[in-house]
Amino acid sequence: MRLLCFILGCFIIQTSTYAFAPKKDSGLQFIINNDSITEDSYITLLIKNNSSTDYYLPIIKTERTIQWNLLYPIEARNFFLNNTLFLNDNMDEIPWYTDDCHDPSEFEDFHVKWWQKTNKIKAKDLILLRSGESTTIKIPIRLSFIYSEYCKWQLRDYEQLNKVNVCIIYEQKTEEMVMGSLSKGTKSKLKRMGYQLYTNKIVSDTVAVYRNHESVQIAKDASHLKSTINVKDYVEIPKKSLQWKYYTYCISNLKPIKRLKTYPAFRVEDVCSIRSCFQALLHPEISEVMYKRLIEIARDNYKNKIYLYLISGKGSVEIAEEHNRSIQKQNDFIYISVDTFINSSEIQKRIDIYNNETKRLLKKEKTPVLTDMSFR
Repeated sequence: MRLLCFILGCFIIQTSTYAFAPKKDSGLQFIINNDSITEDSYITLLIKNNSSTDYYLPIIKTERTIQWNLLYPIEARNFFLNNTLFLNDNMDEIPWYTDDCHDPSEFEDFHVKWWQKTNKIKAKDLILLRSGESTTIKIPIRLSFIYSEYCKWQLRDYEQLNKVNVCIIYEQKTEEMVMGSLSKGTKSKLKRMGYQLYTNKIVSDTVAVYRNHESVQIAKDASHLKSTINVKDYVEIPKKSLQWKYYTYCISNLKPIKRLKTYPAFRVEDVCSIRSCFQALLHPEISEVMYKRLIEIARDNYKNKIYLYLISGKGSVEIAEEHNRSIQKQNDFIYISVDTFINSSEIQKRIDIYNNETKRLLKKEKTPVLTDMSFR
């Protein structure tokens, strides 16, 4: 928790020094093409190179711009990402806020994934602009997001907001930053192609972001859910355990999910594991996606003779670990704890969907595993 507060504090201190009035740069310009947008949609940002020089901008195009900006190291954030800045009508910054992110391991995983990503960045992954060229990119805009089933972030006073203003900022860069951020091969490739790092700061114009009324209710539901959480009951699944292996295993051959029109920034392509099916507990449209995906996962696991039994509640991690240590037959159930302290009816519904589908398949085929372990 202290780590999160420190990270967020650095973010707020740094952004509070900005001059919020749009700045037109003589070299490159950021122009927002939208007149206004609603939350959980996209800004279309036009980037124009008005100079006589070919430039590259080390901007990573990702659906997770907001999450990356809040959670990873400041030196990497300043180099690889635009800053999405939210302002009130007085052009004062509205900071991000969280008080329920309690699991440090979530962010350790996040940082590992980030550094794995940056190590693979090539020249083609960056924005390359020849003199006189323009390009557009889509930037997801979210005023609230659930990072995991145990962690939610939102703009301060989110439930009272009706409208905010947003601008996009490209931070000033230095060649020293390049040395620690891009691989030697990528730097050489950019030099051979004739591109230079664009080092000046760019600030776009601002655009109004209007609230999604459904998201207001979701925020209220989340506040109610938070009041039922007993953080002392939180227990992490051991990372090298059998249940962790199958809890996090992503099945690659599942049917593609169509992106949701109501939540276009939600990454449906990431819903491929048991773990990923227990996020976004308060979004009805997303829940429907999770229900169908859990049935698919249950069927795929059954086909591959992987019999999982999902449980939840206080002590469930320990119960699963004790049971899994006693597994002797290949067709025994593997217990997986999906929650130890939220105790949400939505979590139980998803558990029942997965377990009942497995039960149906086992009874249909009269699989011997039923003689070893009955569903509770």
